[in-house]
Amino acid sequence: MPYCVLSLDGNAPFADAMEIHSWCIGKGTIARFFASQADSDSPAEFGANDTALWVRWGRIFEQGDFTCAADGEVIRMALSDREGFGRRFWGAYALLVYDKLSERFTILSDPCGQFPLFFREDELGAIHASGEVRDFMEIGRLPCAPNVRHLHSFVCHGRGAPTDTGIEGISCLLPGCALIKARGRDISFARFWHPLAGKRRGAMTDPVGLLSDVLCAALKGEQQMLLELSGGLESTTIAVALSRLGMTRRVTAVTYFDELRASSNETGVAAMVAAECQIAHRPLTLLDQLPFAPSSTVPVVAQPATQLCFLAQANKLTGLAPGNTTLVNGHGGDALFLAPPPFGVPIDALAHLRFARSATAIADLSIMYRTSAWVVVRRALAAGVHRYGGSTEQPFSTEVMRDQMVEPPSGIYDHLIAQPRLALQPARRYQLAVLAATLDETVVQARGVGRRPFLPFLSQPIVEMALRSRPEDLFNSDHNRLPVRRSAYQAAKLPNLWRTDKGDTTHSALRGILLHKNHVREMCLDGWCVREGMIDRKEMENVIKRTALGLPTGIVEITRVFAVETFLQGILGLRPLASVASQPMVRVP
Repeated sequence: MPYCVLSLDGNAPFADAMEIHSWCIGKGTIARFFASQADSDSPAEFGANDTALWVRWGRIFEQGDFTCAADGEVIRMALSDREGFGRRFWGAYALLVYDKLSERFTILSDPCGQFPLFFREDELGAIHASGEVRDFMEIGRLPCAPNVRHLHSFVCHGRGAPTDTGIEGISCLLPGCALIKARGRDISFARFWHPLAGKRRGAMTDPVGLLSDVLCAALKGEQQMLLELSGGLESTTIAVALSRLGMTRRVTAVTYFDELRASSNETGVAAMVAAECQIAHRPLTLLDQLPFAPSSTVPVVAQPATQLCFLAQANKLTGLAPGNTTLVNGHGGDALFLAPPPFGVPIDALAHLRFARSATAIADLSIMYRTSAWVVVRRALAAGVHRYGGSTEQPFSTEVMRDQMVEPPSGIYDHLIAQPRLALQPARRYQLAVLAATLDETVVQARGVGRRPFLPFLSQPIVEMALRSRPEDLFNSDHNRLPVRRSAYQAAKLPNLWRTDKGDTTHSALRGILLHKNHVREMCLDGWCVREGMIDRKEMENVIKRTALGLPTGIVEITRVFAVETFLQGILGLRPLASVASQPMVRVP
């Protein structure tokens, strides 16, 4: 998307970058748009009518028939009925609308996080917005400074506040929220999509059918697609849906494996799926380029993320995926469909007055987790009072942090989790919490391909289907994500859909730390986190030594510190010039 600068005073500031469009009202310019690196990912489409000016990035579809929505109807509902907009439309998009009558800007972001949008308000009141944080430094000339609060929270809990980024002065618009700026008023925010809104259903209808509709709409016209095919449930289901649509000739499947670990080598299973679905298949060994290796290029991203530990590995995809290739994977399916199922499910069944299912859920969980029914009941009661707000990530070692631990950040859906109607639904609260954490993960894209990946299990129709189901219907004693398995098996009788094992990648991560031990030590012991006094250098060195010996207990600590240091290498590698906002501006009375 292009970098845009908005000013209701009619003096949107210039930049040295190439201006591709502007909006003028009377003698003033209220918006300027500049070419961005993200333009090739999703070209902007501008429009205007008697009541509004607008620009759209990405595509917006009708919920009913999955056709492309007409711009006129999209703009009408964005201005007059935002909540109706969220119920009627879906897609991977960002939308900016200027209402001529009320003199108001409205920016809407994709509800499911597939099109993150960043913004800042400068000292003169102009709003800068883009889908690429790099634009704020290169076009908007914002001095690049780390957001210490966000980085500290990431080290402690694996994530920062959802509205923050790792760069001081840049904020992230929450998924499903609208940013509103009216003349003479401060910026305000309004949620236009509510995860728990809409009629509840007792069970899902046809997950594969709905997934096929989503893929057909979202990938129509894509010439090259790269499917990350692990042989697990989500990736297999996507392959089955693509086969049903007749789109597999444009798809190449890649499978990552660790040839030294039988539990990681799933190439046989993936090859069987690819052959059944008539998809070209290419296995890639994880040992060719291990994690934590030095990378020749470090991307500029909004915040630290685990992906930054795998940059050298991810860059191997570049040769397989030219710039116009769309990466597709099943990220988010586990979180949405509660795999593994939480212990609070029996209480949710009781809340739905399903007493028999509550009893059988206890038995199912006892068998699945290989524990006694009494332990399941005890953990269910504990889950009943758990709020699941804020971070759901594993905490950082208190020995390494000493007294530097901070409070967990809030989550996107904490306000929903706290609602009284969910008091007796701990599994639903957990589902919202892990969905929020998953959406936070999608902000960063550092996968070795130029375009953002498409995550069909995080498309709005699939998310809504999962949230409208009952948690107690998603598993039995042997399998989780049960409705998805059944639907996929009915579409293609693939036996791997009933597998209960999961590929292991921990071994390759440990080997990466051992092989690149000197680089890991340099990053984690001589970097910003140690200089800031955020972590104890001696204790961190002990963690690295233990992990290099093959003990996995220190992976969380190493991954987070390494990710922060790599993130800082990316943003501090830029050389920002003077700020755009420092240029003289004349306000129009």
